[in-house]
Amino acid sequence: MKARTPPTASSLNKMSYTLTGKLVVAISSRALFDFEEENRIFESSDDSAYMKLQLDRLGEAAQT
Repeated sequence: MKARTPPTASSLNKMSYTLTGKLVVAISSRALFDFEEENRIFESSDDSAYMKLQLDRLGEAAQT
């Protein structure tokens, strides 16, 4: 099997996308939904307690 050669700087520049002249807006999920309880558990407990809470609520819509 032939080994792949790494991309060169010029080939990477052809593949890149520029955001020049674009407005980019990022909104966190905590800005849209009420995740205070989840955040409290995340900050005060171990990972397994937070993951269990998330798995228990998979079928529920997030509160706004």
